[in-house]
Amino acid sequence: IENVSRCCLCPHLCQALHPCKTQTDFIFSGLEGAKAMKVTSMGLQAIQKAAGDSMILNCSYTPGPLDTGELDIEWSVVSPDSTQKDQMLLSYGSSTQYQHDDRPLSGGLSFAAGDPSKGDASLLIDQLSPAHSATYQCKVKKLPGVDMQKTSLVVMVKPSVPECWLQGEQLFGEDVSLHCQSAKGSTPLRYTWRRESMGPMPAAATQNSVTGELRLSNLSQSFAGTYLCEVNNAVGAQRCRINLKANKRKRVNLHTDCSCMAHIGGKKTQILDFTLFVVLSRPQPVTSRITFQHVC
Repeated sequence: IENVSRCCLCPHLCQALHPCKTQTDFIFSGLEGAKAMKVTSMGLQAIQKAAGDSMILNCSYTPGPLDTGELDIEWSVVSPDSTQKDQMLLSYGSSTQYQHDDRPLSGGLSFAAGDPSKGDASLLIDQLSPAHSATYQCKVKKLPGVDMQKTSLVVMVKPSVPECWLQGEQLFGEDVSLHCQSAKGSTPLRYTWRRESMGPMPAAATQNSVTGELRLSNLSQSFAGTYLCEVNNAVGAQRCRINLKANKRKRVNLHTDCSCMAHIGGKKTQILDFTLFVVLSRPQPVTSRITFQHVC
């Protein structure tokens, strides 16, 4: 650098010290170790976010000492088809911001920093939707320096509150299935059942994390309690609960009483009224009464 300074002041000295080099050669050899434009933010391979959220795609940069051209910043969506052009979204140049697309994808897009020329060209996306799922490219140019960075964004829908229901009879010895299902949510959805009260999950229980089914065989009183189902994906989770009972099987009581005496065909006959009480234990005890007559 000292020699460069002398060359700038006295070109003849350059030739005297190094006859094979010109003054320009000395200037660039003194700066050849300087770094050019560099995007300094860490680019993530893939980001997963929930629909409805807002987020910032980072793109901070540092120009090199030789980068003296006009600053130009471009945000675009990289086309998955290499034969097609990328979709320009937002740009900055001549101290002005430009919106390049009026389709829904461009809605809610802006530079996160008030002045992108200060080293922060990050992109703010407001109200994410699945349509924003794409590979984004930030390109910063200040001639002769240029650098770029790509980030993949996947926008997912959180699971909706699931519905819990039961199939089968809540009776001793029966097999029952607890079911859990979300109407909305980006796949893959994972369902997990656990017992909230009355002890741990029965050893005989089997569950399917894809369908949301929990199967319980040979129901007994020890199975009774509250069961919770949680459904989740990469961006959210929801829950529902169901209360499982284990009732005794139906019981039948038969009561008879002699109601009257009658003469039938000249014979003295006793008529019995049979009253049949049927007690059903599902889901609430219900008593049915059936009365019929029998000739003794």
